[in-house]
Amino acid sequence: MEAARVVEILLDSESVGSGYLITSRHVLTAGHVAAAGGDRARWAVRPAEAVDSATKPLHRRRRPRAQGADVIWRSKRVDLAVLALAKSVTGLPNEPVELARVSPDMVKLDCAARGFPQAAGAEDRLVAGGIAWAVSAEPLRFDVNVENIRPEELEGWGGLSGAAVFVGAALVAVAAKADGNWGNGSLEATPVEYLESEKELTRYFEGQGLALRFVALGETRRAVDAGCARARLGELVELVDRRALPQDLLRQLYCSSLPPTAAPRSDSSLRAALAHLADLPPPVDGGPPPLWRLLREIAERLPDLRPGVETWLQKVGLGAFDIASDGSAAPRLHHYYVAVELSAETSPLGPGPNGEPRLGRIAHIRVFKDEDIQPLADGWDPEGPVSLEEVRQALIARLDALQQELSYVGGDTGAVVIVVEFCVPHALLAEPFDEWLVPGEFGAQQPLGVVYLSVLRDIERPPLWSVRRLWSERWKRLWQTPRPLGGEPYWVRTRQSFSPRQLYDALSGPEAEPQLCIALGFAADAEWLGPGDRDFLFAAWHAGLPAAVWFRSPPAGAEPDAHWSRLMTGALMHELPRRLWELRRAAHRGEQAFGVSLVWDDPGRIPFVPKERAGDGR
Repeated sequence: MEAARVVEILLDSESVGSGYLITSRHVLTAGHVAAAGGDRARWAVRPAEAVDSATKPLHRRRRPRAQGADVIWRSKRVDLAVLALAKSVTGLPNEPVELARVSPDMVKLDCAARGFPQAAGAEDRLVAGGIAWAVSAEPLRFDVNVENIRPEELEGWGGLSGAAVFVGAALVAVAAKADGNWGNGSLEATPVEYLESEKELTRYFEGQGLALRFVALGETRRAVDAGCARARLGELVELVDRRALPQDLLRQLYCSSLPPTAAPRSDSSLRAALAHLADLPPPVDGGPPPLWRLLREIAERLPDLRPGVETWLQKVGLGAFDIASDGSAAPRLHHYYVAVELSAETSPLGPGPNGEPRLGRIAHIRVFKDEDIQPLADGWDPEGPVSLEEVRQALIARLDALQQELSYVGGDTGAVVIVVEFCVPHALLAEPFDEWLVPGEFGAQQPLGVVYLSVLRDIERPPLWSVRRLWSERWKRLWQTPRPLGGEPYWVRTRQSFSPRQLYDALSGPEAEPQLCIALGFAADAEWLGPGDRDFLFAAWHAGLPAAVWFRSPPAGAEPDAHWSRLMTGALMHELPRRLWELRRAAHRGEQAFGVSLVWDDPGRIPFVPKERAGDGR
């Protein structure tokens, strides 16, 4: 079901029913809705949402205006009709959607319909439940038992007439009327299969260069069920099991692939997970089935399995869903976190090019996708201590490899944001990592913070449970909308303002505001952030603050408050990394200095630490 095809039908500017755009300009509805007007009736159709709504932020989404329409056909036998719009809806294909024939042996199917019942006022509602044949009715019809919402009065269903009823992605019926003999939750619906025998309508569409398309829903479902039999699953298990997935990652992917109404089973082995997902019905919104979702996640993490997975999906009848996309109309927003982890301990390296002493650290680079707890393949794990320059070169190589992988997947997987997180010891927070030069636009060398969203993380935060609880609570508050209490930073203007202990008392006292971010009016340099120093950031971490910001190289003659106002104009606290990235880009284009350091610590995203590294000081 596509929300942009769901329409409200208006007669003389009054809402009288619902419908569904089966082409870019033809609306299928109930016959009695189309019979309501006289010879001079003024018909109009208004879609529930715009075709491109899913690509816009919520505050920019607007419902389209109504446009004129005419009744071009009404059945003389059953409760079906078609209206034609004055012009096609831009963005919808001209070809008709598939209409489904439902096998007589189908006892009950999960279904959903969206329309404009009177009880909802001017708004639409999605109703869901079960659909079954009324086998003795003349003419044959469906009964729909609505299970999610019901109006208080039977008349509240008025206006839902004409709504398209879907089983999975297949349009099977049109809502006709409510049956008051069974309470307020029973509806009658007309099978769309009747359209196949309407010769007048067939000739009309042929004159438009179109042909209605019908599919056998019962045969399709049985084919998929047969394809997902245990023998087929054994073939899939053998394919995927060639590359062992960590058990905790498999469990996470299995749980995330389940629909909201399904509970995970205790046995989450590969075979058990595949079998459970294969047994679940397809979603009523027409999206990809749960098994497909799991296979897509596996293929994305193990690209060499993608061809085999695609072949298996073709065999079981799920090849219509492209494994290289998310299977839905709405683009997804993916975050890839490139975590650069540097140890606190240092080791002497050989002299530099000019004979200067060099220090090395144990370093690792990990790439995480979204909320995954396991990194993607192909990290960077040098055998011994390395210099920061070697880390920079390795980071460039890993970012380049990630860009190559994303371009291989294709642009239809949704928007992608790459976040570079420097997970470093306290003393290294002074390092201007965002100024590291990396390949940017047109291959030119540009600062890292201009090309990628870049933040710092302190690996030496206090490990106390009470501190972590405060940290987690304030991180959640930081994401509140509208602006949360403590949404302005707590300013420490000079190094002589007060002591770190006084700052801690001010941030954590019983009468203190729950501050979320500390802002320094001076640059936090390496000398001030020495190992073991109890500085202002140390006090902020103990008070549970998740964020900190300071301006390393602001333009001369301006106060830090002015830079903060410029940075956060019209933005909420959780938008700070994005706003900083935007200003870095703008300053770079204007050839201006804008050195800003941002500590942005999400307590739920602790970098992955393999067991063999448990003793490296982390």
